[in-house]
Amino acid sequence: MKPGRREIQQALKVVQSASGTFTVNQTLKELQQRGFGYCVGKEYRIERQQKRLLKDWLGQQGINWQTPWSAFSGDRVQTAASAIDEKLSRSTDEGTRILLGAWGSPAINGERLPQLSGGYISMPQEAISSIDCDYLVLVENYPAFTRLSQASGDFEGLRLLSVYRGDPGRPNGVVWARESSARTGIPLVASADFDPAGLCIALQSGARHLIIPALDSLSGVKGSLEDFTNQHIQWEQLRKMALPGSLQPYIQFLEQRREGFTQERLIAQSATLQMVSLDAEMSQ
Repeated sequence: MKPGRREIQQALKVVQSASGTFTVNQTLKELQQRGFGYCVGKEYRIERQQKRLLKDWLGQQGINWQTPWSAFSGDRVQTAASAIDEKLSRSTDEGTRILLGAWGSPAINGERLPQLSGGYISMPQEAISSIDCDYLVLVENYPAFTRLSQASGDFEGLRLLSVYRGDPGRPNGVVWARESSARTGIPLVASADFDPAGLCIALQSGARHLIIPALDSLSGVKGSLEDFTNQHIQWEQLRKMALPGSLQPYIQFLEQRREGFTQERLIAQSATLQMVSLDAEMSQ
């Protein structure tokens, strides 16, 4: 049976230690089952000859016995530098990746991003050293994020770098966007569903601008009455907020129509998107 990451790390700790006695744990019991050392009560013991055999066993896995055990805490590419089996890595870097899209000509690390219809750029956040754009746009929904460049919007001449907010598998988008905005001074913009829940998400994101539809472009667009009704808690939350004057026409529109409009619906129906500044502080 192939060894796992924990077993390899434990074996490295054993052969690199000057001691031949360790406190028993489950991984040391697994080494005992492979014939390396033996457990007596709460102690694991290994003789010098068995340590030499354990070094040889590590060599069979393509691992130099002097390799730091921390070498297996990175991703698969990093692990492959020290072992034949890259699957001994702690994890992939998927959870640390930031999904980025371009509207206009923003740049990452000095290189302009292409505007990909239906696509995006995926980068580990530690690989992003610099960003150059006019606005960072935090997008709520993944399908809308991949199609944002297809939306109808009045953003002529602006360089927008869109960032997918994230999900359980890729949770870092919103944190990265906030930190990047704070570090660089690039304004943070929120793009969400035009309904009570979406507006609450946008207003709580820390953004100072929102991307929402021009109201006159919704005159012939039917929204979801059910979505609006199901979001009565968020609607009451919005009504209790001290909202800036720039948002009042949009709140009044929702109150009159009592319909919700998802990002996907707005893009599909070619509603005109526009950027609205939050010109006053908001409080609960």
